[in-house]
Amino acid sequence: MLKIMYFFVKENIVCYIITAVLFLFLFFFTGMYLDEYIIIGTELSYIHTLEDSLMLYTPNAVGEGSGWDCKDSRRGEHAGYTRMAIVNNDDTRNSNACFAVDSFIGRHFLFHVRGRELSFEDGENEVILYGEMLRQRYKMGDMVSLNGEKYKVVGYLPAYEPIWDFNKNVSEDGEVDVLAYALNGNMYFINNEKAFTESSSKVQSCVFADHDIPGWRKGSSMKKMKKAMTGYRKGQQVFEAAGIAMLTGIAIYLCIATAIIQYTRCRSMYAIFWICGMHFVKYYLLCVLHSVLAVSVSVFFYYMIYWIAVHREHIDIRLENIRLCFVGGVSVVLMLISVLLNSFLNRNTVTKCD
Repeated sequence: MLKIMYFFVKENIVCYIITAVLFLFLFFFTGMYLDEYIIIGTELSYIHTLEDSLMLYTPNAVGEGSGWDCKDSRRGEHAGYTRMAIVNNDDTRNSNACFAVDSFIGRHFLFHVRGRELSFEDGENEVILYGEMLRQRYKMGDMVSLNGEKYKVVGYLPAYEPIWDFNKNVSEDGEVDVLAYALNGNMYFINNEKAFTESSSKVQSCVFADHDIPGWRKGSSMKKMKKAMTGYRKGQQVFEAAGIAMLTGIAIYLCIATAIIQYTRCRSMYAIFWICGMHFVKYYLLCVLHSVLAVSVSVFFYYMIYWIAVHREHIDIRLENIRLCFVGGVSVVLMLISVLLNSFLNRNTVTKCD
C-alpha cells in the first residue's frame, strides 16, 4: 500500500507543488485587496461623520491677521482653528507632530475618541494620543511632557481611524486626498491654544467654520468635497471587491482544474492499483487526501509567513482577524469542492475496472 501511495505522489508531485504555490500567491493578493477594502470602508465612515455645512479656509484665504488666529469678532462662535508644530517628547526623546486645536475642531473632526474629548473649560493642559506606540506607553491619566510642558492623557484616537489632513490646502474642485493617519506612527492633539504662537515653527494651519463667513473670501464647501471624496473612495472599494471576487474565483477554478488533472492522469492507474489489492474507497480517499493537502500546505505556509512578516505591520487588529478568517473560510470551501469533485469524477471508475 505504501508503494502505491509513493507511486501516486510521485506521478502528481509537480502538479501539487505548483498548485500549492499558486494558492499561496492567491491568498496573499486576496488578503491585500481585503485589507484595502476594509480601510476604505473605515475612511468612508469617517467622511460621512463630517457635516455638510462646514466651510474650510486657509490662512491665505482669510488674509493676514484677519482671523486665522481666531481673534476676529466677525466669526462669532462658529469658527475653529488648528496649528501644527513638531514637539519633543521629554520621556521618549522622540519628535512628533502635535496639533493645537480648539473645541470646534475637537467636536467636528476628532471622532471615536477612547476615553473623553479634550476639555476647554478647566484650564488644564490635556492631550489625546494618536498612534499605537503612544497608546501602549501611556495610560489614561498619565502625564506627557511635550517641549517641557506637562499634558494629561485624557483619550486615544484608534490608530486605524483616519483624521482630516490639517496640513493640506484643500479645494472643492476634485480634492479627494485629504485624509491622513498618524505621522511617523504617533501624533498629539492638545487643548493649549497658546502652545504655538506666531513665532513658533509651524508647518501650516487652517480655519474652519460651520457655514460661510461674511467678509472672508469664499472657502471650500465640505458638502462638495464629501461628494468628490465619497465617489472616489467608493470607486476604489468596488475595484477592491472585484479583485477579491476575481482571485477567489481563480482559486476555485484552480481547485477544480487540479482535481480534473489528477483524475485524467490517475484513472488509468486504478486498474493496476485494483490488481494490487487496493479497494476503491481507499483510492478515492487517496485522491481526496492529496487534493486537500495541496490546499492545506499552502494555507499553512501562508499563515506562517503572514505571522512572521506581515501582521507586525498592521495597526488595525480587524485587518488581521478578517484576513485570517477569510483565508481559512476560503480554504475550507476549496477542500469541500475537492471532496465533492473527486467523488463526482471517480464515481464510475470502479465500474469501468470491473
